[in-house]
Parts: sequence; C-alpha cells; structure tokens
Amino acid sequence: MSLVTLAIGPGLFPVAAQCRLAPAPRRGLGAIIENPLTFLRRAQEIDDCNLVVNLNIAIALSEQGDYSGAMKLFKKVLSTNPRLALAVYYMAKVDYLQKKYREAEEHAAQAIEEDPNLLDASLLMIDISLKQKKYEQARAALLHIRQAMDNNRISRFIDEQLSTLGS
Repeated sequence: MSLVTLAIGPGLFPVAAQCRLAPAPRRGLGAIIENPLTFLRRAQEIDDCNLVVNLNIAIALSEQGDYSGAMKLFKKVLSTNPRLALAVYYMAKVDYLQKKYREAEEHAAQAIEEDPNLLDASLLMIDISLKQKKYEQARAALLHIRQAMDNNRISRFIDEQLSTLGS
C-alpha cells in the first residue's frame, strides 16, 4: 500500500485528502496513482492555470529539493494572486533552505504582512533573524506569535525564549 495526498477543492488554499491505494495490476490509464506529484502533473496538463494545483506542485517540488522549479511555479501562482501569503511563505522557506537569508527575510515579512495569522511565516522569520543575528527582529516575531496564540502555556515558553535573547 502507498499513501497518496491529492489536491482538491475550489478555494485559494490547497486542501489535501489522503488515501491508501493498494497495489493493483495496471489496467489502462489512471488504474493507480504512483505518486501525488504525478497526479498533480496530470491535473496541470488539463488546467495549467489552476492555482491550487500549481501551488501544490510548487510545494512538492520544494520538498524534493527542486528549488528553481518550485520558485518558478510560486511566481506563476503569485502572478495570478499576488496577495497569496502561503505562496510567499513557501518562497521564503525555499530562500532560507538555500541560505539566501536577505531574500528569505523579505518574503517572510511579505507573507506576515499579507496574513498575520500565518504563524509559520513568523516562526520562519525567527529562524532567519537568528541566522543573521538580528535579535530584535527575532524578539518581535516571538512577541507576534505570543499575542496571536493567547495561550498561557505557550506564552510561558515564549517568555523563556525571549529571556535567552536578552532585553
């Protein structure tokens, strides 16, 4: 059996549905989906302007280490919807993985501006800031998360992290 994640849904953000496919003998096209990227590529052939499909392919490419292919698709997605924070966040993540910290910082800041509730972008901003020794910026991102979470246990943990950064 293999685990397959499929992109579905008409909305702006990807919705993943996971299912297990039992190995089956091949009987024509589509008898079995070998991997999610193959499925998404087929969907892209049908509609190469589908925002959800392109975003999911770009994310998959970034996770496989094809950073240039991923960035190309993220830019295509953003040309259709320039305020899509999730795409900008993933661009920041790709930049960060390539140690392009200045570009990563710009993309993370843009993602946070577009969607302050996308806390993954704030977490990434903390990592980027620490790599660049921008401790005040890391503090600001931690405080943003602390406010957004409004949870005593998390607040205590963040307060501990803030104390390690100094005042």
